[in-house]
Amino acid sequence: MNFRAIVLLAVLALLALFGAQNWTQITTVPEPGAGARFLWIDLPVTPSLVLFGTVFGITALYSLLAAQMRTSGLIESRRYSKEVDQARRLADEAEASRFELLRGELEADRGAFDELLKMEGELTRAKIDALTGALGANGGSAAPTQAPAGESTDESH
Repeated sequence: MNFRAIVLLAVLALLALFGAQNWTQITTVPEPGAGARFLWIDLPVTPSLVLFGTVFGITALYSLLAAQMRTSGLIESRRYSKEVDQARRLADEAEASRFELLRGELEADRGAFDELLKMEGELTRAKIDALTGALGANGGSAAPTQAPAGESTDESH
């Protein structure tokens, strides 16, 4: 239990004690000049007025406590909201930087791939030109294929 709850229970216990001690005066119509009694103190007011004032005071304290709790809850909620927004912004920035890094890597890989394709294309063109030149040197006929060393081309063995 927190301090406020203990104080509230103590006030309510004192109010119950006051009501029990002055029950006969509370239930009867007060005469002019008659006062309430609390423990050994004679009060110059009627018991009904003391009870009404106490209940009004407790109600006011409870209302202030509820308003304070609600306000602190709203303030805490706002703080959490700001923290979540800040974390979200940080995550978005981190994700954006990762995308930029990935984009840079992909562009570098694409550049390397384009260069490789260009080199392969040049190599293929050079091979085609060489084969075309070889065909032109043989008079347009296909050159005979040579068998590897140690093998003969005739099959009459």
